[in-house]
Amino acid sequence: MRRFIALMLVLCMLVSTASAADSLKALSMEEQKIYLSNALSIQTSEHTYTTGGIYDWGWGWLDTYSSSSTSREWYPYRGPVEISKEEFYRLAGYDALADAEADAARTNKNMAIAGVTLSGVGLAAMLTSIFFTDNDALFLGLLGGGTLLTCIGIPLLTIQVSNDVSISFAVGIADSYNQRLLESF
Repeated sequence: MRRFIALMLVLCMLVSTASAADSLKALSMEEQKIYLSNALSIQTSEHTYTTGGIYDWGWGWLDTYSSSSTSREWYPYRGPVEISKEEFYRLAGYDALADAEADAARTNKNMAIAGVTLSGVGLAAMLTSIFFTDNDALFLGLLGGGTLLTCIGIPLLTIQVSNDVSISFAVGIADSYNQRLLESF
């Protein structure tokens, strides 16, 4: 069933690409340049992460494990220039997705600022407790509080909020935008 669906998708893409190519040939050279510099496209990249290990328990017993995961990322382009996903959604008329992407970017920025601030205050408290306090209670309070703030701040630096849509949906957005663009000539 998956192969059939994949085959149908490929055939639909070939037919739509062929009809777009015919429509593009009907344009003048100047209109083709304008179209090609404004058309949206999607580029993808794939990353595979593999982890594993061998553990020797002694007595001649070995354990091994391995795991891998693959992630795919997509990047929008307008003509030959890479653009932000927010701009991609806005150009295609998906303002709600553009707003959600802007919110995710703002949240990531705020989390990074909070992480740096908390970690910095925590490290400053720890250093203050070590170098500038003679009182044991104050020393332990600053050291413990500083450690806690640092432990809260560091994970905030790594958290990333994402508003990612699937690659196929993004390709569909680009195709519908390009069709509207082609029809505008």
